[in-house]
Order: sequence, then structure tokens, then C-alpha cells
Amino acid sequence: MRCLPYLCLLLLAPICRADTPPTDQPTAFLTTIGSGWTAMEMPADGVPATSFGVRPVRALLTTLRQGEDGLVADFALEMLAQQRHMPSLVLDSRGHGDSITGRLDSLLLGGQIGKVELSAGIGQDWRGHLRPVLNVRAPFRLPLLRDVWISGGMGGPDGPLLEAGWAVRGSGSFATLGWRRDRGLIGRAGIQFDGKALAEPWFRRSRRPDGGRFTDIGLDQSPGMALRAALLETGSPPPARITVSSHRLGLPGVAASVAGSDLDALSRHRISPAEIRRNSQFQRAPTPESLSHRWEMQADVFNEFEPGPRGSPWSSRTSVGGRLHLLPFVGVILTAEGRIAMASNIGWPRREPPSAGRDDAALYLYRRYSLDRVQVTFVRALSPSVDLLVETGHLDPMYGGGGVELRYQPWRARWSVGTVLHQVWKRPPRVQTLYRGTGQLTGFLTGEWEGQDGGTRSNLSLGRYLAGDWGATYALSRQFGTGVTWAIDATVTTGSSRIGLTLTLPLIGFGQHVDTVARVRVRPMARENAERLDRTLTLSDLRFAAGYGRVVRDWDHGMGRVR
Repeated sequence: MRCLPYLCLLLLAPICRADTPPTDQPTAFLTTIGSGWTAMEMPADGVPATSFGVRPVRALLTTLRQGEDGLVADFALEMLAQQRHMPSLVLDSRGHGDSITGRLDSLLLGGQIGKVELSAGIGQDWRGHLRPVLNVRAPFRLPLLRDVWISGGMGGPDGPLLEAGWAVRGSGSFATLGWRRDRGLIGRAGIQFDGKALAEPWFRRSRRPDGGRFTDIGLDQSPGMALRAALLETGSPPPARITVSSHRLGLPGVAASVAGSDLDALSRHRISPAEIRRNSQFQRAPTPESLSHRWEMQADVFNEFEPGPRGSPWSSRTSVGGRLHLLPFVGVILTAEGRIAMASNIGWPRREPPSAGRDDAALYLYRRYSLDRVQVTFVRALSPSVDLLVETGHLDPMYGGGGVELRYQPWRARWSVGTVLHQVWKRPPRVQTLYRGTGQLTGFLTGEWEGQDGGTRSNLSLGRYLAGDWGATYALSRQFGTGVTWAIDATVTTGSSRIGLTLTLPLIGFGQHVDTVARVRVRPMARENAERLDRTLTLSDLRFAAGYGRVVRDWDHGMGRVR
């Protein structure tokens, strides 16, 4: 089981690319939009350090790396994109979470002279002193090495530098060897992934559409293909108008009314999906009258990491699990999830009894076999704009209880607001009961925005966390088609702060009921503060999967595909 993280990287290797390899210095030239990467550096003192990074959207690049005191976060915000006669403008902030002496905030302009990339600006260090920041990167080609570059700069966190790098064309691999005034010689090697090349499940097959008049659409399924399959089940000749509706586990999505003549022309390839979309009528779907399938299952491989200080062992957990959803009635979901795991180097709780937070997570994560969830969920659309979710049971591997979520989103809007409230108790690690006296009320006000690309979501939550601390969480995720999802979440509370990165990659679907995924998550694993419930069902996910934005965005692509 310890080999599973490396097998995941081998799966990703064929779709890697290195158009703009990542750097550990302030620069106005960021990596390719939609890319993620992992790299290892070996400095002169022989103590290695690893970094992870992702740029899910144009505006934001985030890197997590091992620092002297633990996990360190760097951010780059592209405020203006480079145009023909205009330089790019990037705000770079690095050293969050490490010693304050490693902080550096920079404002950089970037432009190209031929193929040479020039970044220049001003930076402010931890003392508040200003200094010039300069970075120059000159790519060129050699007969055997091909993609090679030399870069140099000044004003970075490690002082003046000089570096040479080599990227293996088409493989995403890259290597650099450089000198920094404050750290000496440093070698780096890494691999970069392109999210746009993973816009489908890894084995190019998702769960088969159920073909019902009320069709269930999951996040790894193409909405256009699912609605096409439902439309083609109406028989021949088609009626004057045909209406099919999407839903996700019983929560209504969108209803599409299509002219029968358009459907007949589609079957004979005499009309484009875009023409059908323009001729169709959309509205919020009604509550499903019946369900085409009553159960579904997801199997997964899950790798969790918490990089420690440079040179120290990582906290990690690798597990395989299965999650089963049963739908005995419309709007009622019975969920059970079990897991087989192997964990290492997770810190034990420092006090007895443990707090209401997750500082005693090791007692749960070290379990070889666990029943993580057993719960009952009720979902219903109270109106075309208001949805309700009520859940009770073992909602989280460490907590049980009950709660309610209410969400308002006009059916064609890309924004939403909502509130969620739970009363939970901590579960004993090895007994399926609840600890008495550990009751905690946790709740949030939420606001969410969906991007025009049909795959980007950003969410801001304000409220009370499991340990009783108050704060805010910002989460940003982007799914490419029906494939890979990059996600970033950052939390700041009165007690602590944390940041995490998550990669979710659908693998393959079997029939109408089973799909498989691989997940990798980098974030703190055993903390008292800044922790919230790890819910498996949320109104945001259910509404987004079968909602208007995702359906319309995928209509032309999915409706025109022949499975």
C-alpha cells in the first residue's frame, strides 16, 4: 500500500507537460494555466525538501513546500495578463507559515524581449525594508538537450542567484542546478501535470447514463451525453416536444424541452447540438417522479500527506475505500463508507482528554479498518431557488450528529448564498457510538460563485469551527471537463490557520452504478483549530453536478459525442 502514491504519479506521467516549468523565485511568468506539479530540491547541506503547486485558474498560483519550521505557503496573484504591448502585473507573496524572516512580498512587471523573459519590480521583506527584485530567464536549444534555459536574479528570499535548467520535451520532467548566495548550490527535479489533458476519466470511460426521463448526472459524467441518452430513449417518431430533466441523487437540476423535429434531425446528423440548444427551453427541473437507478458506489484510492519541517519524516496515510449511496425514495439517501488504511508519522495528542478539534486524529487515522460514515440524508427543492438538506448519523470519520443546510440560488444564476448548522459529538475511535459531553455546535454562512467555464467554483464560509474557534475559509476548485479537479482551501481562525491542496482524478466507470477515483491531498492532518466537518454530501456539490451552468456549458460537446 505504501507504493500507491508512486503508482499515481506513474499514471499521470504520460500526460505531463512543461511549457513553463515552475520556479522557487519571485517571477511575473507563472506556470501554464491548469497545471500542477511536484518537485524535490537538494541543497548543499544534503537535507532534501519537497514542494507541491497548482495553478487552477489564471489569477492564482499556490505552492506548498517544506520549510525549516514546517509547511510553508507561497502565492502569486496575476493582476494583469501580458498582452502585445502591455506587461503582466503579478503580486508575489511567499514564506507564509515559516519563520517571519522568510517573508517576502513583491510586485512585479513582466515582459519579453524576443524569447527572453524579464521580471522586474519591488519587494518588501519581513523588516519592512524595500528592495529591487529582478529575474531574467533566457531559453534556448541544444542539439541533444533541446529545451534548456539559464536564469539569474536578485532580490529574492535567498539573495542573488544563477541557475541552469533543462525540461524534457513532452514528458513534463524538469531539472535545475543553481547557486544562491544564502544557501549555496541547490539541485531541483520535478514533474509537471497539465489539467487540460485530463478532461476525461483516466481510462476514458465514466459511468453509463441511466437514460431515464429524470436522469442522474454525477461529476464524472458528461451532462450533454446523459441528456442525449435520455432524449434518444423516447422512441420513434418523437413527439412534438420532449422534456428531460437532470438531478443528482434526487435533488432537481435543470429541465430541457427539445423539439421533436430537432431530435429527429440529430439522429440523422442534420443539425448541430448548438442549434438544438438555441431552440430548446430550459427551466429548473421538478422533483423527480421516479428514479432510474436506486444505488451507486464509488471506490477510491486516497493519499493524504502533511510535509513536516525540512529533513523530517512526513505524516502520511494511504487508504482504499468504498462509498455506497442507496436511494429507497426520492429525496432520501442512505450512505455508508468503509476504508482500509495504512498511516505513519502522525503526531499523537498532546493532552488528555483531547479537545473538540482534531488534535487526536492519529487515534482515528491509524485504524487499519474503519467504518467512516453511516448516515441518512434528506434533500428537497423547496422552490426553484431554495434547496434544503437535512442529515443525521456518523457524518465524518471522527464525528456524529445531525444538521441542516439551506441554500438560495436562482436557477440560472452563478452565485449562491446559504447557511449550514450542525450539532455534533466526537466518536470513539473503535466503537460506533458518541462520546458524552463532547457536544459542539458548528455552523457557517456561505457564499459561492461559479465560473463561466462550467468547472470553476469559489466559496467563502464564515462561522464557528469544531473546536469552538471562529474564522473564515476560502475554497477554490476547478474541474476540467469530467476529469481532474484541482482544489485549494485556506482557513484563518481565532486559534490557527491552515492551507491545503487536493487532486481528484476519476479513473473509470462500470455500468450505471460504479465509478472509481484517485485522490491526493496535502494539508495538516492533526490540528485542534481551523477544522470543520468533512461532509460527503453538500447542496453545493449536488446542485452543481446537474445544474444549469454545467449542463449548458457541456451541451454542445457532450450532445455531439457518440458513445
